[in-house]
Amino acid sequence: MFDIVVSSPLSLLETILNLNGGLMNFRISILALLVVSSCGSKDSDDTKTGNVTLNLLPVAPSALGLSDFSMVDGTRAGTFRDLSYTADTTANGFNSLKMYFREVKMCTSLSFPSGTGYTVDGTCATVYSNMTDNYTTDAPTAADRTTMTSAGDGKFYDVMSKTELAKLNNGLAIPVGTYKYGIVETHPWVKMKARSGSLCTRSGSSETYDTGGDGVKTYYSKADSLECPTAGAEESLIYITNANTTFAFLKPFEVKEGDNVILDLAFNLNGEIKSVEGNALGRGVLRNASKESGFYIPMIKMSPAPRLTAESTKTEVYTLGTSASKEQIRIVIYYNSADTTKAIQALNATVLTTASSTIPKDNTPIYSYKATQTGQVVKLSSWDSSDVIEFTRGAAGTATIYCTGTGGGKALEECSGKTTTTLTYAAPTTGTL
Repeated sequence: MFDIVVSSPLSLLETILNLNGGLMNFRISILALLVVSSCGSKDSDDTKTGNVTLNLLPVAPSALGLSDFSMVDGTRAGTFRDLSYTADTTANGFNSLKMYFREVKMCTSLSFPSGTGYTVDGTCATVYSNMTDNYTTDAPTAADRTTMTSAGDGKFYDVMSKTELAKLNNGLAIPVGTYKYGIVETHPWVKMKARSGSLCTRSGSSETYDTGGDGVKTYYSKADSLECPTAGAEESLIYITNANTTFAFLKPFEVKEGDNVILDLAFNLNGEIKSVEGNALGRGVLRNASKESGFYIPMIKMSPAPRLTAESTKTEVYTLGTSASKEQIRIVIYYNSADTTKAIQALNATVLTTASSTIPKDNTPIYSYKATQTGQVVKLSSWDSSDVIEFTRGAAGTATIYCTGTGGGKALEECSGKTTTTLTYAAPTTGTL
């Protein structure tokens, strides 16, 4: 079944979408951004502008159920569990997930000189901004935790709450023009309240790190105990390393004088937030003191899809791989209902665990900064233009996964020892937001 939150003139910008394998059981939450380009609206230097309003219109979410996987990593094993949203604080699932948005903007031109960072080559229109606190990069400190702990209303917003996200409403001027990129910047911290069996999020964590065989430090938040207290789960502040998203519109988004434009913003948490219980695996971004149990929270990517108010955003959802695959990749394409070419306006891809996975995935993202399309063949590229995934739209087929580039493929079990690999997929599930 589907539990879909449908948009109307409403909230922010960029991608994390996903689909849960053969179960076809997922929720998509929709935010949309209303851009009203008024004939009489001008800024102080007489530049024509529109008005941008951030807003949210979710339906009441419902729990999706749990999927438990027995995971084995060397000599250790445990239960790896998908968590759904639930308003019941005594039930398994997550009750809230709060994010701290820094900036939402659209830009006419960007370049990516180093890593996932970008340089503005043209102009950017800021839709939302709260740059009060410094951005934490690779090494969170106790002072950073103190700052984020005290950051409350006006900074952290529960992305599962209509009431919370309504507080993001803000009318801003945006110049008319042709925009090619959408960007959402968030602090790499989330606040979450969740329960999974005897495991609960707890307050009072601190940040530390592990160093793997490659010498890279992997930071995570550690709590002395994640056992459920009598009063139930507590809100945890959790460091998730990174959360920013950038995507190049395949068809540029033009804001004209007099237009009423909505920018749909979607994210899908199904199959994303997980818990690990038992003598299990020492991964995850929130762990107990012995690192045997914890919670997994991904980079929350959001996808912008622009349209006029009389139009709608259409979706195509692909599941690459089967339950027999070591992992699956969920791809969601967004396009405008009025566009007969179905040009990709937004897209995201996320790696999901299957029952055949031998190690848990920390919800590794596929870095799909842009997509090109020749005929029906779509190719996703990373920030440095290296190939990531190639597949054919509209029908069942076999996708090529590039294992050596920067887009995330080399972290896949399916890519072990290979330069490329393939995953089959069924015809897409289609819908309208």
